Amino acid sequence: MPSGAADILVQLHRHGEKAYVVGGCVRDSLMGRDPHDWDICTSARPGRVKEILEGYRIIDTGLKHGTVTVLDKTGAPYEVTTFRVDGLYSDGRRPDSVAFVRCVSEDLARRDFTINAMAYNDAEGLVDPYGGKSDLQQKKIFCVGNPFTRFGEDALRILRAVRFAAQLDFTIGQETKDAMCRLLGMLDGISAERIGAEFRKMICAPYAAKAIRMNRDVLYKIVPELKLLDGCKQHNKYHKEDVFCHTITALANAESCDRFPKEWADDPVRIALFFHDFGKPACKTADENGNDHFYGHAPVGAEIAGQVMRRLRFSNHEIETVTQLIAHHDLEFAPTRACARRMLNKFGPEQLRRLLKIRECDNRAHAVAAHQRFEEQAVPFAAMLNEVLAEQPAFSLRNLAINGSDIIALGIRPGPIIGSLLTETLDAVVEEILPNEKEALVKFVQETLAKLANRF
Repeated sequence: MPSGAADILVQLHRHGEKAYVVGGCVRDSLMGRDPHDWDICTSARPGRVKEILEGYRIIDTGLKHGTVTVLDKTGAPYEVTTFRVDGLYSDGRRPDSVAFVRCVSEDLARRDFTINAMAYNDAEGLVDPYGGKSDLQQKKIFCVGNPFTRFGEDALRILRAVRFAAQLDFTIGQETKDAMCRLLGMLDGISAERIGAEFRKMICAPYAAKAIRMNRDVLYKIVPELKLLDGCKQHNKYHKEDVFCHTITALANAESCDRFPKEWADDPVRIALFFHDFGKPACKTADENGNDHFYGHAPVGAEIAGQVMRRLRFSNHEIETVTQLIAHHDLEFAPTRACARRMLNKFGPEQLRRLLKIRECDNRAHAVAAHQRFEEQAVPFAAMLNEVLAEQPAFSLRNLAINGSDIIALGIRPGPIIGSLLTETLDAVVEEILPNEKEALVKFVQETLAKLANRF
């Protein structure tokens, strides 16, 4: 427990109040994970908390629900909430009213899952009235009490259950899962922003593939386009699974493949792997031999992914990043310096590494017949890419040794021609026709201008 949280508990205890760290921090500590947040629950009402902790900076973040945020001397925040029981959830998100109570077990009863319904302090040890520790040991997710009640209070908990499964490698208990499936329609009342935030955390989690495979009906509800992949066969020598299973395998490979560095499999890569073959059902054709083909599926998939991500309120930057990856996920890599420089010019180093990681994860989800091309092209290309990057080449206009001001200094008026000259100069550098040196580049621009003048 961090000293800031421990000090707050000590102060509350000294003044006769009960207090515990609670929820996710207790769960993560029992699992040996590093908690991100340390929340505190207490018998003290908000006004009493302020009185006891008068030397702290305190922010009123949710007085209606008994919550204040206490900042320790380092500025670290701790949410301190009064023990409470909740009233009705008419908006499917927050209780219309709360009643403050004096018993921690009553407070824990209102929480979503047993693994999040534990509290702790040094004096009493673990407070676990609903068997959360046992469920942690069995790697199971169960609701606290009646699952229909818990999901009826906030249907987003349906997605939270799948998200916890994806993050922790847990399975969802059968009673809880049955209630989830029967109440899926309640997700229609949840905002796209909240659904999108949970979906993103789920897809980017280490065990996303397993959680999606085991809870596909939940995913079909929020991304119905995914259902078209299920049962879409791929009859050719390069595939061994239908499109859904291939997609899940490729996503799982983000966690296990190590031909390229694992850190290249960042969130945009994982999201792109989930969406990368969404275009296949619409593009499927078969030849006279019965072999299936999916010509043009990459750009179609990028369009579909963009529609889903906009619907789920992803940021414009993330949509642009992910859809570019999907549109080019089947790009061929020639292991040459010229190809590496052209690719750097088009994508930049970060996005290019993402494309390589997607290619690795996608390729290893194919049949063995497809593996050799990856080894012959992508692997040596990655080595060439590292060599080119070590030379710190110019692969974008901002890396060029001249800029627009240098061209204006040659007597050219500002206008579109400046951009055209810079782009032509960059192309010459990328193709290694010119060194990225100012004198050589200025001379090239002058010669280009002279050629243009001679045309007229």
